Formats: sequence, C-alpha cells, structure tokens
Amino acid sequence: MVKYLSILFLCCFSIVNAQQKTHKTISSDAPFIEIHTKGVDLLKIETSKTNNIELILTDDDNIGVIENISCNDYNCVLKIETQLKIVNATTDKMNQFSLPPPSNVSITIKIPKDKKVTVFGGLLDVEENNYNGILRLLIDKGIVRIKKNHGITEIDLLSGAVFANTKNTDLHIKSRKGTIIKNGEKVKSPLKEKVKKGAKLIVKSVYVNVELITEETQ
Repeated sequence: MVKYLSILFLCCFSIVNAQQKTHKTISSDAPFIEIHTKGVDLLKIETSKTNNIELILTDDDNIGVIENISCNDYNCVLKIETQLKIVNATTDKMNQFSLPPPSNVSITIKIPKDKKVTVFGGLLDVEENNYNGILRLLIDKGIVRIKKNHGITEIDLLSGAVFANTKNTDLHIKSRKGTIIKNGEKVKSPLKEKVKKGAKLIVKSVYVNVELITEETQ
C-alpha cells in the first residue's frame, strides 16, 4: 500500500511539474492588436477588466513557447509560437493541410474593449467570450466558438466549424460547401439578417458548418 501511494504521488508530482503557466500584463494604448500563432491548439479572447492586455499561457506538456511582443502607439503585435517538433505530420486529404499533432498549448488573451483585433492562424481553435470590440479571425482550419458577441466579429475560415450564440445581432453568414443551421433548422447560404442596433457577425467560409443559436431559443 505504501509503495502504491509513493508511485501515485510521484506521478502526480510529475504531472504538476510538466505543466507551465505564464501570466503577463502588457500596457499599451494602441488601437490595433495583431495576434499571430503557430503550433497553438486553443486561443481564448475575452474583454479585459483593466486598460491592459493580459496574456495567460498554459503549456501542459512543457514543450516550450516562444513569445515576441512588440507595441507602439499604433498597434501591438503578439507572436506566439511553440517549439513542438513535428516528425510525421498527417495530411487533411480534403484541403491538403499538413496537420501537426496537438501541442496542448492554450492561450487566454484579455483585451480592453473597443480595440480592433486581428488573429492570424493556420490550424487553430478559437473561443470568443463576451469580447466588446472589433475582432477579425483569419484562420485556415479550426473550430470557432462565439459564446457571446457584443461587438463586431468577422470570421474568415477555410475548413472547420463555427458555433455561435447571438442576441440582437446583424448576421451575414456564407458557407460555400458547408451547411448553416439556425435554431436547429437548416437554412440557405448566404444568410442575411439585419438589425438596427446591436452586434454584428460575419462568416466567410468554404468547407465549414455553421450552427447558430439566437436569443429566441435561449
């Protein structure tokens, strides 16, 4: 029994030591924010409660992450790249993407409201939770989840899926070879719904399924 507990303790200790978590605060008044990622699995975007940009980086497997942050009066550029070594990457046959293995690296970025944010990524999942600003996602492949959309969100996605909860939102959704489902019912592409005042969601996609839940069913 003592031997079993010792082994269990060592395993837990190793797991805790393997995970690396970094929290950084960036002071910048720049109106434009650029986020470039490579080898990151998940990016979460939220509204900061302060006037600073907060960066929370979690590296579950301790593979190593390189950060390059550069800010001036006009824009702030955040480049985040993992040191994951790809030996045998698989290929997405439909789109001929090279698919690296998961890095188990996730990033949460809290950004002050009313900023203009652009995200660039190859293979990347994104979660937007209640960001109150202008957000543009330029991604090749991934899953995008919009939990609450209070600003203007534009998604340019080649392959993957979009899940969005919307309330009082101007919708411009187009998927060339995917499906659009609103409140459980399939609708034709493009889907356009205008509101006088409120948020805006724009989706430009190809091989993407879009699922919308509007306020009527929440």
